Amino acid sequence: MTLLRSARKHPEHPTESPHKEERNDIEHVRHMAELLNGAAKDDQIRVVLWHAAGNSFSAGNDIEDFVKNPPPPGESPQSQLMHALINIEKPLVAAVQGAAIGGGTTMLAHCDFVYAGESAKFQLPFVNLALVPEFGSSYLLPLRFGYTAQPS
Repeated sequence: MTLLRSARKHPEHPTESPHKEERNDIEHVRHMAELLNGAAKDDQIRVVLWHAAGNSFSAGNDIEDFVKNPPPPGESPQSQLMHALINIEKPLVAAVQGAAIGGGTTMLAHCDFVYAGESAKFQLPFVNLALVPEFGSSYLLPLRFGYTAQPS
């Protein structure tokens, strides 16, 4: 379960994924977009804290669910989440523990501050899955986090 927490009287908003290993299914993605959009409009919220309640921050997108439930006509849930992350003007702070795989890593490039705990592990499996990197990550990740030199 991923939590979006805000600085107000009743701050916790759990976003549960009913699928295995903390994967982001369509409903989870839609719910996260709604929560971020709601936080953006709520004047009582000054900052949003995004963290995992379980052992993993995110096991990435549930590709099986996305194939079984293609997006309806109009704006897809993934697009709604992208717009919510891009457009939120309040500070978005992520606290990562355990695995942050695929979308769990690419979304972090849109946060204002990312704290990675000692157990944090990041993985971008797009090439291994024959997928195109999502969410502008091939541009944003090097921009935000820099390049690393390959050992000789």
